[in-house]
Amino acid sequence: MLKDMTDNGSQNKENWTYNIKVTLQECGLKQTWLNHQTEPINTSQIIQRITDIYQQSWYFRINNLSKFQSYSLFKHSYTREPYLDYITTKKYRKALTKLRVSSHSLHIETGRYINTPRTLRTCTNCNMNQPETEYHFILTCPKFKEMYT
Repeated sequence: MLKDMTDNGSQNKENWTYNIKVTLQECGLKQTWLNHQTEPINTSQIIQRITDIYQQSWYFRINNLSKFQSYSLFKHSYTREPYLDYITTKKYRKALTKLRVSSHSLHIETGRYINTPRTLRTCTNCNMNQPETEYHFILTCPKFKEMYT
């Protein structure tokens, strides 16, 4: 790897060996790069470190970014959700997934696109003057509550 990086120039950011070196450094595994010719590479350690870093980043984002406010109410661990297996009808599984990840057209989401303050992203389907959040849509909006009864 070192020869490939040296032969192809370490300044070339397209070089795959350069990118491996940078990734290892970013993961705190600089020694793995420096000693790869004299010590065996522990790929499971590298995979685990990259996975841990991603999961920490994921957890931070869902708990600190307002976009994920609803998502963080029911998603607490980085695991596959059981509903993906239980709901066998594709259109229902897709609809629930979209609702969970805010890939929908509720005002709480579409208002973000035009920088409308969260408090002003009110529901236009009722006169409760509440933000049109996923919670409001599913549990409190009178218009949609009629659909479920």
